[in-house]
Amino acid sequence: MDSTKDIIYNLICSGKNDEAFAFLNTQIKNDPNNDELYYLRGNLFQKVQNWKFAIENYQQAIHLNAFSPAHEMLIYINDILSFYNKDIYNQ
Repeated sequence: MDSTKDIIYNLICSGKNDEAFAFLNTQIKNDPNNDELYYLRGNLFQKVQNWKFAIENYQQAIHLNAFSPAHEMLIYINDILSFYNKDIYNQ
């Protein structure tokens, strides 16, 4: 799995998000019970601020592995989405 992570991170760092999505989709199709793949795809969706799909992928990772780090990411996304600063909206 480390090589998969390396490939994903290299693609993302190179700005090749579409290729990273395609690679992850193929990996998930080949190994649909691998929670880490869903976690990585959730991270990628989060990077492009597609919150709905990030949450769905994190939830799938948790479904497959109750100890997935996706728990922390869901809390993080919830904090982002629930942020409200009244001063910003009342100008």
